[in-house]
Amino acid sequence: MRFLNYYFKKHKIKSTLVFFGSYSYFSYWNVIQYESQGTDPLISAIANLPASLIVLLIMVPVLSRLINFLSSFLQLISRLPQKLFNYYFREHPIGFFISFIFCSWMELLDGAQEWFFELDNSFGTGGEISYLEVLNRLGEIPSSYLITPSLFFKGFLLALVFLPLINALITGIKIFFYESIIIYLKDLFEDLKYFSSDINKPSNQKCCWCKQSSRQALKKKLYCGGGPRFVNKDGSPDKRRNRNPYDGHVISMYECKYCDAINIYATAKINNVNPGDRVSLGLNYLPGNSERKGKDFIKNKMKKMEKSLIELLLSEFVNKFGELGRREYVMKQLDRLLQQD
Repeated sequence: MRFLNYYFKKHKIKSTLVFFGSYSYFSYWNVIQYESQGTDPLISAIANLPASLIVLLIMVPVLSRLINFLSSFLQLISRLPQKLFNYYFREHPIGFFISFIFCSWMELLDGAQEWFFELDNSFGTGGEISYLEVLNRLGEIPSSYLITPSLFFKGFLLALVFLPLINALITGIKIFFYESIIIYLKDLFEDLKYFSSDINKPSNQKCCWCKQSSRQALKKKLYCGGGPRFVNKDGSPDKRRNRNPYDGHVISMYECKYCDAINIYATAKINNVNPGDRVSLGLNYLPGNSERKGKDFIKNKMKKMEKSLIELLLSEFVNKFGELGRREYVMKQLDRLLQQD
């Protein structure tokens, strides 16, 4: 029903013209073939019906879009003078006036240069003459020769072209230089903002979501799975020693300022823990706001540990610092990672 409405109700005039036009065209060639080859015109007239219908089905949508395009194009052409008037004389009147003066002046200098060239040639002293020489000898030329209606008309036409070119050049400078400098300074400021955090983080740490290694802001850190190297009988740290390093694991939570993802990192058990020790496990804790390019990872040192011990360390950290409900997500990430490896 929609098919019939489209061709025979909405576009009935176009359908009628296309059908009878194509049918007449086919019939005309059939008459020529009948005269030259002796074909039966009655059979050809009946055979032309399906061919004309096929042309109708194809040409009516094409013709409709062509008419719409021409209609829109004519409307644009009809509005073009008003748009040009607004551009030159309302939006940029000062710029057009300056362009007109500049173009008229350059045209005047070209005319003066040509006049001096012809004058010098008439005395046999012709040659190239610079604009500076033209300016020095400009008073020798009759004003009636230079200042003519054609001079202002040429200046007007040149200003119509000169003003858009200058505007395009200024816009290009803003886009490729000014905006790029602003973006560079913003990026530099962001890098400096998280410089101290990036210096102190583990050297092999990258965002598990977007794979960026900079702008990683520390949120939480936990020393677990070990303890101070020197302790008292009751298990408390021995404060008599000025240097009492921690032996164990470090689990930390970082927020990536590129994609807003939050990741958890863990080190294998090491002696004398330092903040910049290389991590052996990285798991996404909260997805970022961009397409994921990075991935979770686990190193050989961590793979040698028992799964229950890794789960215990992560549970201790998540239960202390994490949000309710994210523990299951982290454990699923760990299971998937261990199964892949």
